Amino acid sequence: MDVINKFQKIGKNLDRKRFVDATGGNLSYRDHGHIFITASGSNLGNLEKKDILMIPLDKEALQLKQRGGGGRSPSSELPLHYNIYKKTKAKAIIHCHPIYPILISNHTNENTLKCNTESSKIIIGEQIKIIERIQPGTKKLAKKTSKQLKKEKGLILKNHGVVSKGQNFDQAMNTIEAINQVSKNTYLSLILNS
Repeated sequence: MDVINKFQKIGKNLDRKRFVDATGGNLSYRDHGHIFITASGSNLGNLEKKDILMIPLDKEALQLKQRGGGGRSPSSELPLHYNIYKKTKAKAIIHCHPIYPILISNHTNENTLKCNTESSKIIIGEQIKIIERIQPGTKKLAKKTSKQLKKEKGLILKNHGVVSKGQNFDQAMNTIEAINQVSKNTYLSLILNS
């Protein structure tokens, strides 16, 4: 399966599960010294070839693309993807906005969420890290997230969404689904116990 098909498959899956809306969320894939990343304003549920940009994995190319050189601009979260690739061996990154992790992160002062299913413990471990609210698209968010993802498969970004990494999109998606399920279970437990 070529890179474009991989992006289209995972984008449609995210859209079908309502983990993204409109033009929210972004995807990237590392291959042979390049980052393939969704363009700013792309609809992940309806990706076309023109929505996926190839950028050399070096600082000079990153700075050029951030200034808008070379046509369409990559996702505003390019610094986040770039830093994760520089600090980990990940080949695929998904950033999306499922509602349950956002709701839970907005209603807790904790910096972790305990995994509450056996399958989530197998995929993620005992807990999910929650990173404090940081302005999206910033170097600060990129630095904090990439530091945490050296140890974790995925994170909740407070009042923002979820980011996960893997050796392929399927691994990253499994992490997203586990984080969403843990968050949903926690949310429903809070409602039932109130």
